[in-house]
Amino acid sequence: MTAARPLIRPFTALRPRPEHAAAVAAPPYDVLSSEEARVRAAGKPYSFLHISKAEIDLPDDVDHYAPEVYAKSAQNLKNLIDEGILRRDTRIDFVGGICGLPELERRVNSGEMAVAFAMHPTQLTELMSVADAGEVMPLKSCR
Repeated sequence: MTAARPLIRPFTALRPRPEHAAAVAAPPYDVLSSEEARVRAAGKPYSFLHISKAEIDLPDDVDHYAPEVYAKSAQNLKNLIDEGILRRDTRIDFVGGICGLPELERRVNSGEMAVAFAMHPTQLTELMSVADAGEVMPLKSCR
């Protein structure tokens, strides 16, 4: 028996077509309640809130972590891709942290990419010290 490999792979970015960007744009999922998201997305079928907070398209009493919420999110994403609202953009790529800064530098120096950003994850020790102090990590805690 072989050990299962994790299913984590880089993927080509999805971006809205320029003419649909304003209709797709939405605040991050974690800054709005479901009710606020439901109000904001009303009458806006292309809003990304239909993907990031798909419970807004289901009955109010649904558990936000229920399998049908994830299924609805996947279906909403598929719909935006199938309708051509979102498209793959090969100009944006993910380079896993294991590749390190030399890979980012290689891609920029070769002209393959115009710019690269390195984001360092929050260290577990930082997370534990915040938890031990009874505090909460700030939203989107990336450095």
